[in-house]
Amino acid sequence: MKNKYICIASIKTSILIIMLGFIFAQSKNQSTMPLITIDAIDADLPLVLSQIAEDSGYNIVTGPNVNNSEKITISLADVPLDQAIDMVVRASGLNYEMKGKSILIADKEKLDSDVGITSHIIPLKYANAEDVALLLLNITDKITL
Repeated sequence: MKNKYICIASIKTSILIIMLGFIFAQSKNQSTMPLITIDAIDADLPLVLSQIAEDSGYNIVTGPNVNNSEKITISLADVPLDQAIDMVVRASGLNYEMKGKSILIADKEKLDSDVGITSHIIPLKYANAEDVALLLLNITDKITL
């Protein structure tokens, strides 16, 4: 009987190790993003985004609400691309979605309606769904059982 509980604990530990490995791999991928250095004073937002695209090698697509009348002042030195985009987009009151080497920038409503949230169902064989959901709450609050 004692061995049964050790086996279950071992399985839960294995799941946790796999999840931590996935999280580490995600953070490692983010650290390999190109570094961006940009200084701009009262520059047009599309011009700043164009410069970031040129420096990073990523594609940037903007929604219709990103226009030339928006000005931005920014000074970044050796910042990973995802952080640079996040700073520029948040300062402009917009949101973004990264897909591979492409970045879509638009207002939140437009992004949600065009891109949406993708659901993934993961069948569990050796873990309790509630336990896994509790472990994942540190990563996202968009988990349903």
